[in-house]
Amino acid sequence: MMPKVSIIFPTFNGLEDTRECLFSITKLRYPKSKMEVIIIDNGSTDNTIPFIRKNFPWVKIFVQKKNFGFAKAVNLGIERSNGEYLLITNNDVIFEKNYLVNLVIFLQKNPKVGIVGGKIYYKHPKNKVAFSGAKFNFYTGLLSLNKKPNKVCETDWNPGCNMFVKKKVFDKIGQFDEKFFFYFEDLDFCLRAKRAGYQVIYHPRAILWHGEGASINRQNWQKKSEFYYQGKTRVLFKHATKIQLVSSLLFQFSFGLAYQLFILKHQNYTPAIQALAENVGRQRLK
Repeated sequence: MMPKVSIIFPTFNGLEDTRECLFSITKLRYPKSKMEVIIIDNGSTDNTIPFIRKNFPWVKIFVQKKNFGFAKAVNLGIERSNGEYLLITNNDVIFEKNYLVNLVIFLQKNPKVGIVGGKIYYKHPKNKVAFSGAKFNFYTGLLSLNKKPNKVCETDWNPGCNMFVKKKVFDKIGQFDEKFFFYFEDLDFCLRAKRAGYQVIYHPRAILWHGEGASINRQNWQKKSEFYYQGKTRVLFKHATKIQLVSSLLFQFSFGLAYQLFILKHQNYTPAIQALAENVGRQRLK
C-alpha cells in the first residue's frame, strides 16, 4: 500500500515557476488520494496566491505577511502536514513523472535510510546535471559533487529542493534550524540526521529539473552573500571539530574568497568577505 506523501514548499512571487511546478505534480505517477501539497507563501506581491487558489484549488496555502526565510516556512508546512513521508522542495522545480514513486519505493525497501534525494538537472541547459550527491569537506568548507551520477550512494547533503524525508526523522531530531534564513539549513538537517543514525542517500533514478542556473544580479548579491556565509559559518560552528573549524575558516578567508574576488571578476565579493568576518564574530559570541 502506498503511503501518504506531503509535498511542501515556500513561495515568494515567481508565479510562472510555481505554475510549472504544480502542473508537474499533477503528472506524477502516484495516487492523488495519497498526496497533499502544502504551500507556505512568504509574502508574495504578485498574483501567485489568487492564481493558485483559482487553478489548483486542492493545494493547501498558508500565507505569511513577510518573508521569514526557507527554514521557518518549511517548518510551518511540516507542522500542518499529514504525510508519512515529506517531500521538501522549491517552487522552481519540475518533476519527472516517476520521481515520487521511485523515492517512495526506495525508502520502503531501506529502513535505515532517513533522507533520500534524486538527480537534479538544470532547467537551462536541460541536459546538464546540477546535483548528484555531495560530500562536505570540514577542512575547507567546500562541497564536492559525486563523480558517479548514475549510482546510488551515501551523501552528506540533499538540497532543500530535493529532500524526501521520513516523518519519523523530524519526530526524532526536530525540524529545520530557523536561525538559517536562506542557505545551508538543508546541509545542517542532513548532518543532524546522520548523527542520529540515519543514512542520507542520493538516488539517480528520481529526476527533477531546478531553476538554480539563473544569474544573481549585482543589486541583490550583497544580501545573498551575507545569508550564504552566515549559513556556512553556522554549519561549521555546529558540526566541525576545533581543528576543522580553524582550517575551514582560514581556507574561506584566504583561498575561497580570493579566488572569487580576483578570478570571478564579474561580481563584487567585498560584501562576502565582510559578511564572513561579521558572522564568524557573531558565532563566537554565542
